[in-house]
Amino acid sequence: MDDDALLKEQIAYYRPHASGYDRPCAQREDLRGLLGSVGELPIVEDVLELVCGTGQWTGALAARARSATAVDVAEETPGIARGRVASPNVRFVQADLFAWQPPRRYDTVFFASRLSHVPPSRLPGFWSTVAAALAPHGKAVFIDVGPRGAERAQSLATQPTPTVRRRIDDGSA
Repeated sequence: MDDDALLKEQIAYYRPHASGYDRPCAQREDLRGLLGSVGELPIVEDVLELVCGTGQWTGALAARARSATAVDVAEETPGIARGRVASPNVRFVQADLFAWQPPRRYDTVFFASRLSHVPPSRLPGFWSTVAAALAPHGKAVFIDVGPRGAERAQSLATQPTPTVRRRIDDGSA
C-alpha cells in the first residue's frame, strides 16, 4: 500500500470512530494522568495543535495560551471539539496536514498521538511543517504511543511502511 492509500485508510478508519476517541483515556488511569499533565508542559502564548481530534487536549492548551489554532482533517472531529471547547481564543481549521501550510508562526506546536501515524517517507515534510509553524525560540511538544501502546496493536509485517491493524467499535478494521 502506498503512503497516499495508507493515509486515506487512516482517515477512513478514524472518521466513524470519532465519538469513541476519548474512551481509552476515560478507561485507563495512565492515560487520564497523561491528560492531566498539560500543566507541566512548556505551552506558551500562541499554540498550534496539529490533528486536534475531538479537542481532548485543546481546552487545556487554550487555557494556558493567548490563542490556539486546532487543525484536523476529518469533518467529524472538529464538530465534537467545538462542542467541548467553548473558548473565544480557539480557532478550528479543517485541513489535510500534509497539504496545509501554517499561515503564521506559533510559540508552541503541539500534537498528541500523531507521530506514529506519519508514514516514514512523510516524516521530513511533517517536520518541515512543524518547523515552518514555529516562531524563533518556539517549542514543539508532542506525546505519542510508547512501546506498551504498540504491544496492543496487530502489526502487519507484509506492509512496506510500519503498519498496524486496529478495530473500531462496530468491529471493522
